[in-house]
Amino acid sequence: MRKEAIPLSDMVKLARFSFLTAGPTIVFHLPADFDETPELSSPVANPNGARSVDFLPLRRDFTDLEGYSLSRTFIDAFGGAVHVYRWPFEPAQWFLRWRLSSGSVWTHLREEDGEEMADLIVGCLTVIEEEDTHLPFVLIEAPLRRAVSSRPGYQEFASFFSPMRPEWSVTFLRPSYLSEGEIVVKPDGRQAVVRVGCPLGLEAQVVAGSDAEGARSFAESICGSVVEAATL
Repeated sequence: MRKEAIPLSDMVKLARFSFLTAGPTIVFHLPADFDETPELSSPVANPNGARSVDFLPLRRDFTDLEGYSLSRTFIDAFGGAVHVYRWPFEPAQWFLRWRLSSGSVWTHLREEDGEEMADLIVGCLTVIEEEDTHLPFVLIEAPLRRAVSSRPGYQEFASFFSPMRPEWSVTFLRPSYLSEGEIVVKPDGRQAVVRVGCPLGLEAQVVAGSDAEGARSFAESICGSVVEAATL
């Protein structure tokens, strides 16, 4: 039996977010059963190349680090601990973790970076937890720099999920590949995926299980509600 979409007009809440490394604060209507705390991801370049910086909320954060070894611990500019874990496989990789009240910020170093690159990352990347939303914002200093671009995989992302409907999600990405109002439907009968160009240079990608009609309605509702918080 097909699961019916929850009527978006009747059961929505106001959600807000900023991307990890740049504003503005974006406000939109989110179905009431979705978690208001998103996953966030933005690329940041170190002298060797771009590495993703990711925020995982508590519900989706890593809890099992068995096999990973804690190799170093730093104290950042705000007195918080930054733990460095070594990946237990080859090629060598290291993962840096900032623990927050709402989840964790992660980034990684590759073999060509070496563990010593962690000193540079901690010194030039500052994680701030917003007082009202408890979402993180990342400040970066040279030689680190934002690496956001239109290259596939180099956009910045904000993804929202429903604990009640795990097959449903909406991901905002910037910059958008679509003009505002443009809609693209993925031609796949097994999974309903709709992309829509939104205001503020955003694109929303909606996944709605196999409910193609629900996915399109969801995408159109999201697009129509997106505004910058400063304009409210």
